Amino acid sequence: MKKIVLGVYLDLQKAFDTVNHDILLNKLSNYGIRGTMLCWFRDYLTDRKHYTVIGDNANASTQQSITCGVPQGSVLGPVLFLIYINDMINASPDSKIRLFADDTNVFLFDTDLSKLCEAGNRVLEQISEWLIANRLSVNMQKTNFSIFSPSRKVHDFSKFNIAIKGISVARVTSVKYLGVYIDEDMKWSEHIKHVYNCRLLKSSLEYFIR
Repeated sequence: MKKIVLGVYLDLQKAFDTVNHDILLNKLSNYGIRGTMLCWFRDYLTDRKHYTVIGDNANASTQQSITCGVPQGSVLGPVLFLIYINDMINASPDSKIRLFADDTNVFLFDTDLSKLCEAGNRVLEQISEWLIANRLSVNMQKTNFSIFSPSRKVHDFSKFNIAIKGISVARVTSVKYLGVYIDEDMKWSEHIKHVYNCRLLKSSLEYFIR
């Protein structure tokens, strides 16, 4: 039987900048990185400082200690972040959580719309508890969901509401997922429009450059 699919697209708030060092080091230890190697990672993460420069060094701010986060623009930064969020899938073993860098997506399906809504709220509650435990938060302005339903079947989605800590998640008819625009009707019209506009813009820029 054809099922209704719920796709929730979570955006983590300043994900790379809010990684807790103690939690990360504990996870590294659980993955088998111990002894001298763990000490190396501890030294790499702690006592780091940053400052801002406008123009030349004469306009530099005072140095401030970095108490959380992983270095961006480095090779290790993204790897450490992936290790940090890798166990999020354990927060809700019955759902399909897909992780790609700081993009977190949840997919659920059911033949009953009300049961799908209940499952969506239950999974989001479980993920929310995991995020709190790991000192991460969701950017609600960029978090949304889509519903993919079987063709030729009419559903009333007016009462379909999923929320995170009492804040409703916005529903969108199309979403950019790993560089591809997916619409609820799976017609790919939004993605085709995006590709067309990009090519049109490229042609216009090449014309003016000439």
